[in-house]
Amino acid sequence: MGGEITVQSTPGQGSTFTVQLPCVVVPDKTDDSATRSLVAGLSCLVVGGSEGVADYLAAYLTAAGAVVEQAPDLGTAQERASKPLSGPWIWLIDAGNSPPLPKELLAIVSAQPEQDVRLVVIGRGNRRWPPRQDADQIVRVDANVLTRRVVLQMVAIAAGRGVQTEIETQSLSGKEEAAFKAPARADALRRGRLILVAEDNITNQKVILQQLALLGFAADVAGDGCEALERLHSDNYALLLTDINMPKMDGYQLTAAIRAEENSDRHLTIIALTANALKGEDLHCYNTGIDGYLSKPTSLADLKATLEKWLPDVAPASQPADTSVTSPMAKETLPKPVDVSVLAALVDDDPEVIEELLQYFRSSTTQIALELRAAYADGQTAQVGALAHKLKSSARSVGALELGELCADIEQAGKTGQIEALAVLVPRFEVEIATVDAYLDAL
Repeated sequence: MGGEITVQSTPGQGSTFTVQLPCVVVPDKTDDSATRSLVAGLSCLVVGGSEGVADYLAAYLTAAGAVVEQAPDLGTAQERASKPLSGPWIWLIDAGNSPPLPKELLAIVSAQPEQDVRLVVIGRGNRRWPPRQDADQIVRVDANVLTRRVVLQMVAIAAGRGVQTEIETQSLSGKEEAAFKAPARADALRRGRLILVAEDNITNQKVILQQLALLGFAADVAGDGCEALERLHSDNYALLLTDINMPKMDGYQLTAAIRAEENSDRHLTIIALTANALKGEDLHCYNTGIDGYLSKPTSLADLKATLEKWLPDVAPASQPADTSVTSPMAKETLPKPVDVSVLAALVDDDPEVIEELLQYFRSSTTQIALELRAAYADGQTAQVGALAHKLKSSARSVGALELGELCADIEQAGKTGQIEALAVLVPRFEVEIATVDAYLDAL
């Protein structure tokens, strides 16, 4: 990048590291002056904790000229409601996964008879739904489609300064809404085309569900083999995609239980998804009654080919024109701790989905790393290996390839009780985890 790093160090006092990079100020190419004028001077109260999107909402509105206050929750917000205002007061409620019921929201409004309170509710759905104004005059928006422009527009609508048709939502990666939506679950079940995914790793769950949605398939998720078996007893699934290593009941045990219950009139197609790329693993799968085998991470092209083979009469709702995608985020030639192009190829280079999956990966990795450290400190080598296996496949899925290889080595050493090898590998693991975390911070 044409920069330099220098260090000045004094023993016993400390060190100063200086990084100098030549940067060019990029002019703002968007003209949002009309949108900003719609919210300038409005009184806004952003309700929500720092773990959500409340801080971003406050920053957007402040920059656009609104008068902004923040409250951590609805209780605190209502305590402030006695403040008299001459115009409308817009409350933006970061509701997370549990938005208040309409009657609860209307009770908030009616509790302020002397104040014109307008509500904007930000929720989180399983699918992206665009901003809308309900019949009760409450503006709702899914956090998955939030952009600065959408935030300003929905506040303007709540204040009566905009109209519903002004709201703009951008299609992800230039695709229409249907291109990233899975079919309705009820419709897939009715047609006998609902897929069940058995996978205990949250990041892997998100990746495979996104891949299936891109290929036009609806799916349910089970976190272990026992849950998967229960779901199979309640619904008619067309195909099972199962991880091999899962808690309570692994993929082999799940397959054995399914085959024991089957008769000549019914055979469920079972496809193994496993990070165990060992010689003979595929043969072992077939010998236990599994119909197909895919290594994790599975490319979109391989998954598509497998589904077409086992569900040949299905016409997927959407088929990516090119499954060998290279992300524009991965054009650098220098080695990186996370090669985002790997994940981009799995989910059709969708920037918002990539960001979401990286955040899921980061969250789950932090927890797994904590558990691995504790297990290593207690001398539980087998548990160290099991946790490394759990992290290995998700690391490879998101492109943290070096971390994935380290996890594979730790898994093997943990399984065989190689304490000396773990003493070398675990410190390297700590360094790589920190490197990956820092890289994701900078994206």
